[in-house]
Amino acid sequence: LNGHAVHTVEHLRALLFASKMGDSPQCTEALKNAMLKLSHYTLPSGAVLGDEGLHGLPTPDIGYEYCTLTELLLSLSSALQKSGDASLGDWIESLAFNAAQGARFANGSGLAYLSLDSRFSALNDRPDSYSHLHGKHGRFKYSPTHEDVACCCNPNAVRFMPHYISRMWMGLSDRPGFAAATYGPCVLKTQIDNVNLTITEETDYPFSDTIRFTISTDQDINFELFLRKPAWSAAVTVEGAVVREENGWLVVSKTWMNGDSFALTFHPKVEVMPYPNGEYAIKRGALQYVYPIEYQLRSIKDYPLDAFHDYEVFPKNMEQAYRSIILDESKPDYGLKLVLDENIQPGWGQPSGWLELETNRLVPIGCTLLRRASFPLKLKR
Repeated sequence: LNGHAVHTVEHLRALLFASKMGDSPQCTEALKNAMLKLSHYTLPSGAVLGDEGLHGLPTPDIGYEYCTLTELLLSLSSALQKSGDASLGDWIESLAFNAAQGARFANGSGLAYLSLDSRFSALNDRPDSYSHLHGKHGRFKYSPTHEDVACCCNPNAVRFMPHYISRMWMGLSDRPGFAAATYGPCVLKTQIDNVNLTITEETDYPFSDTIRFTISTDQDINFELFLRKPAWSAAVTVEGAVVREENGWLVVSKTWMNGDSFALTFHPKVEVMPYPNGEYAIKRGALQYVYPIEYQLRSIKDYPLDAFHDYEVFPKNMEQAYRSIILDESKPDYGLKLVLDENIQPGWGQPSGWLELETNRLVPIGCTLLRRASFPLKLKR
């Protein structure tokens, strides 16, 4: 693949429509090839690389554009809708909870036009493949507008989570029912045969492994619920409902009564995913964990509203910025231990859970501005 990364992932939707609506073997083969090629440019955070141009290998220090994240989310959601492939939900969630959150301030006041899995600084004068040609840098800093380079990524950032939320639930095309394609706290209000129906999803996911579903309905009604079974959870516990497995989905089929409720609990383990530089990303469930680097902000531009500035981000301590930890394949969970602090409200502003390795603490990538995302792995002998 080559060219503008945003257009590459955006134009995937044309292939999806052509493959779904027609009987062309060529379109079907082209879609298969496009998805395969795209996977070669995808980072563990879910992002497709491309510092404007799509090139190189998905190493931890390569840039990706926020516009690409938004358009990729739409294309993957379209692909899931048309194929029913549950594994695409894993990719969507990784993108939403890792790359997208790790590219912005937690309060939404600024973002990096170009972000990275491993980021040791965010400097205004760092060049990218496009600025090498045009001589106008500025895509790696944090800004509420990026008006000096191109004001596309910031409005796309505002679209990102609404797009995610609007596609969390999908209707079944061949029978009455719904599919929980991706997870998170939400309320679905809909109808089946003119019967009002509400499905409430209560959870702190992705910071929690348990999701509770509650059904509210005007009258008893029969329909099926398809619940995505993530590939990263070999075991799933369901309390309060009987389920069967079907093509990567957990299916609850019954006559629902007002107030029916059940809980879905995942059991993820710590996993590692390779980067092309010979090091590994750390994931547990839908979240990628990174080594946070203490940082300081420097305002380089002010706006009429006091809370908004363009910032460069520097490490407080260069030694800490280049420190690494070594994972051990011979130890359970590679030597990492999950720690949860019930006194901290789950969210992106401050981690409520982390992975510990001796005195080192790894946190979700979305809770960091500067971080190391790749680590050497000591292989089992």
